[in-house]
Amino acid sequence: MNRNLGEYSFVLSLVLAIVIISTASVFIRLLQAEGISSLLIAHGRMACAFFLLLPLVFIFRRNEIQRVGIAIIGVTVISGIILGLHFIFWIESLLYISIAESTALVTTSPAWVTLFSFILLKESVNYRNILGVIISGLGGLFLFNTGVSDGDSSQAIQGYLFASGGAILMAVYLILARAVKNKIQLFEYVFLTYGFASLSLSVLLFSSSDKLSGFIFTQEVLLIFFLLALGPQVVGHTIIISITRKVSATLVSLAIVCEPIGAAVLGYMFFCERVGGVHLMSFILLIFGVFLASKN
Repeated sequence: MNRNLGEYSFVLSLVLAIVIISTASVFIRLLQAEGISSLLIAHGRMACAFFLLLPLVFIFRRNEIQRVGIAIIGVTVISGIILGLHFIFWIESLLYISIAESTALVTTSPAWVTLFSFILLKESVNYRNILGVIISGLGGLFLFNTGVSDGDSSQAIQGYLFASGGAILMAVYLILARAVKNKIQLFEYVFLTYGFASLSLSVLLFSSSDKLSGFIFTQEVLLIFFLLALGPQVVGHTIIISITRKVSATLVSLAIVCEPIGAAVLGYMFFCERVGGVHLMSFILLIFGVFLASKN
């Protein structure tokens, strides 16, 4: 009985996390409608998330942070830079393609993790993993071919490349996080990574010539930044990462591939973005391929 309740609680937590994470694209679209650049949105998201965690670290985890070694801090610096770049690429893709297309491509990161782990790290993979990578690749090719066939092909291809770049960057981030999972606690790793992501994006922001172009600090904009950081970043991603340490990778993989579905539904509800037949076939291949590629 207790075991069943525990499993149900994990499933409900995953559903909650996916619903929350799926709202990120809606918040980002609202910020883009205000003329805010991808760099500034990424910076605002990570900076707000860092400062939301800061009081908790100061009160409860200050000693643990001070005990983190230099080598691990170095990994979190690299992870933070990569995470910041991931959000720039993904957010930029939303300027060119639909929420459904962008999210379907950016959530192929587990397939990229499998591919990189096999080629670069010489890790063993099973036939399901290899088949998943191939199927995801076919789904991506179908999607790119659809963009080429459309009237404004250059814009679509640009969006697909940004989203795919975001997926690759997230895959590298996940590999680094996995490499140090036994050397640093989850909370400390997340806090330091968010901090260095915010710092690296600050450097890019203040070195860019149009860093505040079109940006207005209205109450609505500040509220959207706050919700973007609190919901999808702090709550949603933290639930996903914490649950990966407690349940099977299959269940978590299934949750990850459900994110494009939730995002597509929200894209239709808020922005009337429809999914065509060819796009739907591409999404099915991408989602099924990712599930297989990340299945142990």
